[in-house]
Order: sequence, then C-alpha cells, then structure tokens
Amino acid sequence: MTRYSKPSENKCLNVTLSIRDKRGKWFYPTVIQVRTPPL
Repeated sequence: MTRYSKPSENKCLNVTLSIRDKRGKWFYPTVIQVRTPPL
C-alpha cells in the first residue's frame, strides 16, 4: 500500500472500505458513481 503515488487516493480508498464494512454494500456503488466521470 506504500507504493501508491497519491496518498490521498489511498486514504479515500481505506475510508470507503471501512464505511462498506460498517454500513453495508449500498454505499459502495454510490462512491464509484461519484468518483467515476460520467460517460
């Protein structure tokens, strides 16, 4: 995990995984939609 060029990206990823574990799988697709540019 220390090879990531962007520490902020890694931190955001960890937070997303933590929220997914706590609240469930409904929050995970929402994060993907927000972070992914619209086609």
